[in-house]
Amino acid sequence: MEQVAASREQGASAGRDTDTLVVSEHHQANAPKCPEMLVTILIVGLAFLLRVYHLNGQSLWYDEGFSAFLSQQGLAEITARTAADIHPPLYYYLLHLWIPLAGDGEFALRFPSAVFGVLSVPLFYQVGRRLFGNQIGLLSALMATLSPFYVWYSQEARMYTLVTLLGLCSSYLLLRLLEGYAARGREPLSGSSGRILSLWAGFMAINVAAIYTHFYALFLVAFQAIYLLIYGVSRARRGRLFWHACLAFGAIGASYLPWSGFVLTRYRADTSYWEGSLALGAMLRRVLLDFSTGHTVYEPEAEKIAVVYLLVFVLGVGGSVALALGRWHLLEMGQISSWRPLAATFSILYVAVPVLLVYAISFNRPKFHSRYLMLASPAFFWLISLGIRALGGDSKALLLVKRTWTRLALGLAAFGFIIGTSGMALAANYSNRVYVRDDFRSVARYIQAHQGPREAVILVSGHMKPVFSYYYSRGDVFSIPDVPTLSTKAIVNYHVAETLDQVAQGHTGAWVVLWQDQVVDPNGILLGLLDERAKRLPVDKGFWGIELRHYSFAPGVAFPTQPEIENPQTVDFEDKVEFRGFSLRASDSPADQDLGLTLFWFARRPLNADYRVSIRVKDEAGHEWGRVDQRPSSYLYPTTRWQSGEIIPGQVKLRLEPGTPPGEYRLELGLYDSATRINLNVLDQMGRPAGQVKAIGLVQIDRVWGKATLRDLGLRYTLGQRLDDGLELLGYDLNPDKAKPGEDLELTALWGASRRLDREYVEGLELCVGKATPSGRRQCVRAGDVHALASATYPTTAWLPGTVVRGKHYFRLPADLEPGEWGAWLLLFARDSGIPLEEVVLKDVIVEAMPYSTIIPSMSNALRADFEQGISLLGFDVSPERPRPGAELELTLYWRSSGEVSRPYTVFTHLLDARDVIKGQHDGVPAGGGRPTTTWRKDEVITDRHLLPVKPEVRPGDYLLEVGLYDAASGKRLAILDDKGQPVGDRVVLRLITVGP
Repeated sequence: MEQVAASREQGASAGRDTDTLVVSEHHQANAPKCPEMLVTILIVGLAFLLRVYHLNGQSLWYDEGFSAFLSQQGLAEITARTAADIHPPLYYYLLHLWIPLAGDGEFALRFPSAVFGVLSVPLFYQVGRRLFGNQIGLLSALMATLSPFYVWYSQEARMYTLVTLLGLCSSYLLLRLLEGYAARGREPLSGSSGRILSLWAGFMAINVAAIYTHFYALFLVAFQAIYLLIYGVSRARRGRLFWHACLAFGAIGASYLPWSGFVLTRYRADTSYWEGSLALGAMLRRVLLDFSTGHTVYEPEAEKIAVVYLLVFVLGVGGSVALALGRWHLLEMGQISSWRPLAATFSILYVAVPVLLVYAISFNRPKFHSRYLMLASPAFFWLISLGIRALGGDSKALLLVKRTWTRLALGLAAFGFIIGTSGMALAANYSNRVYVRDDFRSVARYIQAHQGPREAVILVSGHMKPVFSYYYSRGDVFSIPDVPTLSTKAIVNYHVAETLDQVAQGHTGAWVVLWQDQVVDPNGILLGLLDERAKRLPVDKGFWGIELRHYSFAPGVAFPTQPEIENPQTVDFEDKVEFRGFSLRASDSPADQDLGLTLFWFARRPLNADYRVSIRVKDEAGHEWGRVDQRPSSYLYPTTRWQSGEIIPGQVKLRLEPGTPPGEYRLELGLYDSATRINLNVLDQMGRPAGQVKAIGLVQIDRVWGKATLRDLGLRYTLGQRLDDGLELLGYDLNPDKAKPGEDLELTALWGASRRLDREYVEGLELCVGKATPSGRRQCVRAGDVHALASATYPTTAWLPGTVVRGKHYFRLPADLEPGEWGAWLLLFARDSGIPLEEVVLKDVIVEAMPYSTIIPSMSNALRADFEQGISLLGFDVSPERPRPGAELELTLYWRSSGEVSRPYTVFTHLLDARDVIKGQHDGVPAGGGRPTTTWRKDEVITDRHLLPVKPEVRPGDYLLEVGLYDAASGKRLAILDDKGQPVGDRVVLRLITVGP
């Protein structure tokens, strides 16, 4: 044992003494040879050609226009403006110094970015070579050269290639530093201390430049600090390195202190993004797509390409880890330098730390773009290169040495796929007009070529002015809103009419440039006012990423500061939101299935929930003919963004079912929380709940709506059965398949007329059992009433030949109908005859048995409250006696009916404070929807259970528990009657409920 220990100690000592020799041998083995140097020069030359080709082929977009605008200001103005922005000033300083030398043309502005991109390529090679060898260095440099992601941003006048270059340079110096510390061993080489100090100085200076170029460069510095910490732990004797690193990173941090206050202030005050959260999966997906294919591949195709990149990347990560583990035993014996086995750690941290830190600061402020992480992308390409080598074999694999043909083929296939798809994306970058930047250049040139002498320009959004003014040299430009940077809080409202009045004074017309207008004018108020009061003129050209409109003004035109509402009214939703009315726009196209509505809203206070509006089109019988559920205003303007105290319009396309017959239809409106699906209550003039749906008006349909065909109707049963006198039943649906006595069957039928009909037809429904009576006739009962085929206001004698019309009717099953399987028969009558002209066999209907009991169960709280329609409330049970905020209150009601109930009524249960404000609620059909009031039989006792969620914000105290019944269609409550049958109210107060802490 002593001999083994001595041997180990001697080996370790010998390893420490030979560090210098091993490092020297490593660099001799991996030193660039003449062919590799030549290949590197050719790759760099190719990178230059790809980045300068077509450099001025596209317009500057907004960010580039801002770079051009700001860089031409004085240094003090640049510093002040960037202090109010998220990006530091160094890039703008460099561009400020460059413009007097090269000019401010598109090529000149973008050329520095191209140069930074080109200079990154040899650094890809140098860092990759030091981490994984010459082959990985060359391969990663080639992929960086051909990367569509890198080429795109090398042709953009922004700071992303610069910060990537600086990150590569500082990382290269870090590896050089580690080589220097490894080479010193126990007896430092002559002059090594001076070289190390100069490397530290360069490392610090470049990192300071990086963090003054882009805020996220701090995350690269964080990766380097973490890596050095891991390195120091792996070799305890590196104490001197640890202290040197602390001093260096401390100096970098201290250099950023003067700017850190501006960054924190801007971070807190930034309103250029929508509120919400950033999903990690969505972020990683976007980063993978853009790193792999850039911005010039159709996304479904990019997803397929990115899958291959991901597989090779994962293989590269695994290969780097395996490489590190394979060399770790040599590290422990001191036979190799200590930095190279940590190449896997270096590469993984390089990409992972910035990604995770960007996600951490963007989680609750989802302002993110993959270009922000370009500084972390080099490690992505090193690991991709390593994955290709792992597929093909070691460094000699591409020369068909020591590997099987299968592995070689896999490696070559992966290499060819990545190079090929990069080339495809680059070709699209240069030639495909779909993948271009927003074309401000063409818009400005078009306006200048067609603009009249007294026409103004309106920019929506106004923050585009720097880039627009780069191309447009004339005056009379109005910015709406007039803000220097995009803000989701600066929303256009009806006060924009004052600006439009200013524009109209002294101008005969205006050109409206629309870019990011869905953010600042999500509800289209400005365009709505212009379309209403000005004349829209044609624009015979389209522009990528930008919309251009042209308007002329009539003399003396004035724009209203309040909307003109065709159907004004006020509907109060829980004292939070008011509905102020609607305007209707019906389509004249027979094929159109949409009614155009403009809804007008008013927020009484800031809202913290994303509410959605539910609109239904119903006929007199309650059949639904159209519906829409959406955000009340624009999708990009949820209620959480609404400005309180302002009228907010919302455009709605309300789709009617094809074949909807002419007639008068009721519009019903409700508002609900999209997260909880809980409806807001409509409050009456006394502030009391009056249901959750409000009828807001009538719509007159004067033609058969839409083009009805069997293909798009979705009916389950098609017939094509010719009936009397040219009438045809094309198809039908009968729901539900299983029903209870007293419930309604809904029959939807699609009718056709081959010629003009002379008779007015009506329909009825008959249910028959399969067995015959002793007299030989089948046992049948008539269900419900007889109805017109379409609607009472559209008799069949008014139908035109070729008409295809939909009819909907309810047929109520008798309350005493026996359970079993019943056949359904559609009966066709002439209006003036009670004898069926036709009988059409429909699908069978299963009638379910219902429990029936007249026994009153025991209950904790007996009472007697008699409602209209012969309904009585006998008592209730409630649990728990003392609920907590956020808990559920279980309420069981016991009902009895003195006879059949003609309408389906909804039960409301409310927990109210002293001001009758609802603090807990549940509305629903009795027995959880299982026992509609139309199914109740004489003297039957119904047990009806409700769960009332108590709102979490409820304070401890006493609250009233009330119940009642209302008609869901009209919102009207059933009255409570006294002993003489006179109404005495419309609610029953059950008891006080104490909400505990």
